[in-house]
Amino acid sequence: MISEQSSDIVVDTRSEATANGEPVELLMFRNELTVAVSAVALAVYRAPHYFGDPLGNGLINAVDVPPGQELAVRDGRLVAGIRSGCVELMDNKILLILPNEIRLYPNREAGLRNRDLIATLLLSE
Repeated sequence: MISEQSSDIVVDTRSEATANGEPVELLMFRNELTVAVSAVALAVYRAPHYFGDPLGNGLINAVDVPPGQELAVRDGRLVAGIRSGCVELMDNKILLILPNEIRLYPNREAGLRNRDLIATLLLSE
């Protein structure tokens, strides 16, 4: 869960790769929670150093992006921009960061109106 009282929820980002070499963007929160965004899945870890742990230590939750809704990768990046609790992805999809979950929407309008939800990632166990 996010308990910080700041509009700067995401304090840093980092480009990584899966063991298969697929691009992943890590979004680091103020409280050290880290969300991994790949073309086919979203995952939340207790801290950034847990990403890539072969035993899954530190993994809190993960969700697959449904087939046909995969996220676009451009020049090894998935994230186009971040403003407060809204992460714009390269294909104009939106990650909306809420206190207990992250929601993936097809675009900003759908996210603002809570329509056409693609996936939900819970931030706690």
